[in-house]
Amino acid sequence: MDRGVAGGAASAVGDLDRAQHPQIISCRFSPTGSSLLATTPTGFIIYNIDKDGIATLHHEYDVGTPIRFAERLYATNLVAYATVKNPDVFVVFHCKKRKIICDFRYPSDINIIRFNRQRVVIAIKDVIYIHNVRNMQIVHLIKDAPENPRNLMELAVSENCGYLAFPGKIDNGSLRIFDVFQLQDVTSIQASTTPLTSIRFDPTGARIATASIKGTCIRVYDSQAGNKLYEFRRGMREVRIVSLSFSLDSRFLSATSGSETVHIFKLADHDAAASEGGGFFAAVRETLASAAGGLLSLEERAVTTIQNPLHGHNAQGFLGSLAPGCTHFLLMTPTGLMHVYVLLENTESGATVLLKPIKQQNLREVRKVNGKPSILSQDSSVIMTGEHSGCENEKAEKSLNASVRSVSEAR
Repeated sequence: MDRGVAGGAASAVGDLDRAQHPQIISCRFSPTGSSLLATTPTGFIIYNIDKDGIATLHHEYDVGTPIRFAERLYATNLVAYATVKNPDVFVVFHCKKRKIICDFRYPSDINIIRFNRQRVVIAIKDVIYIHNVRNMQIVHLIKDAPENPRNLMELAVSENCGYLAFPGKIDNGSLRIFDVFQLQDVTSIQASTTPLTSIRFDPTGARIATASIKGTCIRVYDSQAGNKLYEFRRGMREVRIVSLSFSLDSRFLSATSGSETVHIFKLADHDAAASEGGGFFAAVRETLASAAGGLLSLEERAVTTIQNPLHGHNAQGFLGSLAPGCTHFLLMTPTGLMHVYVLLENTESGATVLLKPIKQQNLREVRKVNGKPSILSQDSSVIMTGEHSGCENEKAEKSLNASVRSVSEAR
């Protein structure tokens, strides 16, 4: 076991002492978990995470003023953010060039920013803007979106799926699925009788997991048809679900909450069920599914759990893959403490699943070792040439090269 894990108790105590003044206010992992964008009170940090779970600082910037949130375009050098001073301005920053490449002003404060490889989605108070990522032209406006006080919205990351999910109503657990590629509604899901607090697409976009304010059950739905596929029991005590995450193969689902426990659920392997024992198990499952109105798995419990090292501190969980053939679980606290686990299965029986800790790291210490952050001056020029070399996705960076303009007139 890594020495960092052995000394985890002492580190956790130190972080609890500093938790009242967190330097990282939110984090979002890349699709595989190999990098992490952390939002700080006045900037953002990008970390790379290697196969051993060791984080290294890739970029760090202080924009010189408090920021509300930041979002990274996959694993490129592009980060979009909005500041407290100008909450209605969407800014795209090129980390390697250290330049603002475009910014757009909206009629009111920006609440949510979401990217995929074809669309940029911006949500303000009562309108959702859908832009073409190549030229930032507005391709559609969703004007009938309800109030969204929890800023709950997810965009599928698959290149073949453009599903956008957001609450259908403010006072219940309805979920609306909209296709940002075809620019039309897909379905509406009544996921709960109480408001939702967490939603997450699987990597294909074909499934979506939901949790309500009660936090006792996690439900998984077919994103296109809207029927319920799974229902997992987290526990009897009501807690707030902080994060949901699917593994890259969509076989596992993690849930972190305000409780002391992190839960890992396993989604049934329907192909294996059909091949074992002839077609008998498949026939039984189809019969149950039909009788239950599409419910494939009747309220199952977690296949494994771990104690949350910093429960009550809104730890974000993510199921990714840091090495070929492996599934890793990354747990990130708002204070900058990251735990990395590898998921192990007993392949002979398929019944034993456990999370083995392999690394624990304080990301604030990583920042100190790598030096002081770069400062983004407020008069940084806007790049008009569109020539951005040395990036992981150069086409994506070029596509967001646009001049400064206002979108207020487009409503």
